Amino acid sequence: MKNKAEAKKILFDEWEHLDKVQKGEPLREVIDPRGEVLRVNLRVYKKIGGNPRRLFGIFVRSAKDFLSDRDRLIRYWKFLVEMTKSGEIPFSKDDLEDFWIDVERKGFPAVHHTKAYAEANQPAYRVVLQHHWGASVGKSRNSNPEVVLE
Repeated sequence: MKNKAEAKKILFDEWEHLDKVQKGEPLREVIDPRGEVLRVNLRVYKKIGGNPRRLFGIFVRSAKDFLSDRDRLIRYWKFLVEMTKSGEIPFSKDDLEDFWIDVERKGFPAVHHTKAYAEANQPAYRVVLQHHWGASVGKSRNSNPEVVLE
């Protein structure tokens, strides 16, 4: 996070313009094999009465505490490439290798969704560390990590 004020403005603007919750959307999704990193769905969080200020605090603490680990990134990447070979993900090995070369050359910046993906899926989430999520909202009545709205 390069600009905390800008990140806060973006979250609050996005919060005000969220679409309706889509059927089956979970509150949060674990997005790393160790269970340390979560994607918190803004639509569901708002629907169950979540507080955007609280979420922003969790987001800021998570960004501050996140430890980059190049070796782990490389291991995960190799696993992803193997998944292309077995057809578990809809990408070609060549496309992934081209992507890796590009992001490595740029110093592994944050990568955003393609325009086509964003239009089709309307992603609205923040990535946070599990231990900050659990410490801040994990015990409140509206924070059940398994909540899926119908």
